[in-house]
Amino acid sequence: MYLIIKTSLFLIEILFIFYFTKKWGVTLVVSNSKIEKDWVMDSGCTFHVCPRRESLILNEGGVVMLGNNKPYKVQGMGSICLKMFNDKETLLTGLRYVPELKRNLISISMFDALGYTTRIEHVMMKIFKNSVMIAKGIKMNGLYILDGSTVIT
Repeated sequence: MYLIIKTSLFLIEILFIFYFTKKWGVTLVVSNSKIEKDWVMDSGCTFHVCPRRESLILNEGGVVMLGNNKPYKVQGMGSICLKMFNDKETLLTGLRYVPELKRNLISISMFDALGYTTRIEHVMMKIFKNSVMIAKGIKMNGLYILDGSTVIT
């Protein structure tokens, strides 16, 4: 027997599936149906990277290495606007367009190079500029997902 609950959390649609068994009790499976729109806050990523063109200006090439140690061609570079948890818009610059990617990645090291501070506590990752929180993400399935969304112009 199972119970399905569909809800929205941090602008991400989530499907909770509770499986009931006599032997194990209740098991929770979480499924996110908007993975391609999520932004993963990644401390191991050198650049901001995305697999979709959207509002990017394609003006530069190059190559990036992904986790599988395989080089992928950068099809372009540009900026994209993100609406954050507090409804403020932030321009994410230096974004690389790599169509082979499966997810959008926000580079924590790029924020660090610009003087931002990142803190992780209680399943939350928070990015600060001069003690003002400008972005946050919640840990889901081992990844910190930005509480925000892409602004399409």
